Parts: sequence; structure tokens; C-alpha cells
Amino acid sequence: MTCPACGEESPNPGCSSCGKPRSSIMSLAPAAITVLLLVFVFASFVGDDEPEATSTSVPVFDPAMPDGRALPPPAATPPEPSAPTSAPSESIAAPPSAPPVSIAPPPSAPPEPPASHPPARPGDVGRGTYPSRGGGESAPVVLVEFSDFQCSYCKKLQPTLDQVVEQYGDRVAVYFRDYPIASLHKTSPGLHAAARCASEQGAFWPMHDRLFADPERMVDHPEDVVRELGLDLERLRRCLADPGAAGAVVADLAAGEALGVTGTPTLFLNGRELRGAQPFAKIAAAIDGELERVGAGLDR
Repeated sequence: MTCPACGEESPNPGCSSCGKPRSSIMSLAPAAITVLLLVFVFASFVGDDEPEATSTSVPVFDPAMPDGRALPPPAATPPEPSAPTSAPSESIAAPPSAPPVSIAPPPSAPPEPPASHPPARPGDVGRGTYPSRGGGESAPVVLVEFSDFQCSYCKKLQPTLDQVVEQYGDRVAVYFRDYPIASLHKTSPGLHAAARCASEQGAFWPMHDRLFADPERMVDHPEDVVRELGLDLERLRRCLADPGAAGAVVADLAAGEALGVTGTPTLFLNGRELRGAQPFAKIAAAIDGELERVGAGLDR
């Protein structure tokens, strides 16, 4: 659900940006299992070279719902309207009248975060090996975005972040962190893993831009997108089959939860939280305040 006041998207009722309490988006272990399930299935889909018309396997991605959610299983009788739940679903519904997808059992606990990703700290949630643009390690202002490629408000925020990079140059480092909300967008964890794998070929930002522009094309025609970006398809397949990409996404989910992230987009500007698709004027005012505080000047 989205908040009309601040533009934050979250599966929980209420809006913490507006001061109303909400429950945690999901526990880490179920989130990790969901991410691993979807990424391994995504890898299986990318690796299938057979024409769709001759395939007898269950489609991995179901685009029937516009936001990527799974269709509910068929019922013998028309279901009674149900009240909204207070927490996201921890399971993935199979397509109607279709057998479940057969995959290897997931691990019982989430993988350990990669050693290069330190524990989340409010004042330093971006610096490191995460995808970044604008300024580098020496930038006085660090702007970290926790985002979901299938979140409409995250997409709305991208031109604003492009403007930040253009106007502030090397004084602001903009970092991207994964926060796919699988209960709202079931194919999003696989898309985030694909972007991680594109990063290994030096193409994170081209993949990032393509996924925000048209995520369903990557869902429906992943091989076409990979070739259009000039990536090595076999290398991408191997990366998706490896648990490392999924583990990196899980690590970012854990970092976000540790920082209190409950919806997307969520920004941290030198540790100060800004929720929702904030306008450029508000982000610029916060950046100018930080530059003034650290003595970097206000000339743009």
C-alpha cells in the first residue's frame, strides 16, 4: 500500500512517515527464504532456451497482475471478502490450476552477509562496495537509497536522484541498496539479483535504468534485455545460479530492517532518514545543510 501524503510504499497499514505505528515489514528469515526461492526460480527461467510454445514447465513469472503479485489459488466457491492483513504474506501462491514449481529446498537460515558489507550504521550505511554514482569515498555527503525495482514511487524518485548527481557532482555520493518487497512484487527479488549479476560485468547502472523503465520486459524476455545491454548471457546465468547474488540482496534487506526501513523508497542522507519519493527541493535543502555543516560550501 502507498501513503498519499509522502509516497512511501509498504505492505503494512498506516505510515511511519506520518507518525502512525506499523508492524515490521517481515522477519529476516522468511524474507531471506522468499528471496532465495525467487532468485533460484529466476535463474532457472533465464537458463531455458526452449521456445515457450514447446515448454511443459510452469511459467516462472506470472505477469497477469500488473504489480507482479501472484494470483490467488482457485476456490470451490466464491470467497467471502476478507479484511486486510496487518503483515505481508510469507508464502508464494502458485498460478491457478498449475502444479507447484519444483526446486531444491532452501536453506533453513539466511546466508551470512558478504564480508565486504559491514553491519548497518545510521551514519555510514552506504560506503563500501555497493553500487554508487556521483562522488566517491571522499564525498562529504552520502545519500543512500533503499529501493525496489517494481515500486512505482521508487521509479518516480529516479529523475530527482539524477538531478542530485548532476548538480552536486563529487560532493554527494549516491548509493543504491536492495530492498525488494516480495509480498508486494513477487518477481522483484529476482530482478535485484539480476542487477547484482550485471554489476559483475560493469553494467549495474544500465541494468538499473532498464529495470526501472520496464521491469516486466526483464520478467518476460530476460535474454533479450541481457543481449540489448551487451552482457555475456552465459556469465549472467552462472551468476544467478550462484547463491552469492541472492545473499547480497538478503544482506541489504537485513541492513534495511536494522535501520528501521519499512517501505520504499527510503533515503538516508548522512544518516538522516527521508521516507518516500521526496521532491528535489527538499533533498537539496538537506544536502545544503550538510555541506554547510561540514564546511564544504554551498556553491553549486
